[in-house]
Amino acid sequence: MQDATPAFDPEVSNRELAVLRAVPLAATDKGFAGVPAEITTTPASLVEEGASLTPSALTTSVLSTPLLVIRDSALQNNVDQMAEWCTRSGVLFSPHAKTTMSPELFVRQLRAGAWALTAANVTQAAVFARFGAR
Repeated sequence: MQDATPAFDPEVSNRELAVLRAVPLAATDKGFAGVPAEITTTPASLVEEGASLTPSALTTSVLSTPLLVIRDSALQNNVDQMAEWCTRSGVLFSPHAKTTMSPELFVRQLRAGAWALTAANVTQAAVFARFGAR
């Protein structure tokens, strides 16, 4: 059996996720058609401002539809359940991070004990490394 210690650098992940949260959004970015050009809007500022995802709020929102919304508590429960099952079953988990290409998701999986990430090509592996996968 291989070493179950994840090849993961949490400091790198924390730094790069902070950079991602600070990237300015533009009306030309998918899902952000309502972003005003005269105001710098970032993912972090949307969270701080409490951007609403309710249908009535979306009519005046910077967010544009259609949206895929994932409840944080449900996502974390799924990550935790998978990590627990792998531990209980004595298997190592290498999620298909290539499917979502979501740093926020694969960093959670690494923090929960995933020992690797599955990539289809070098470009995807480079993204994983940028966010702390080793």
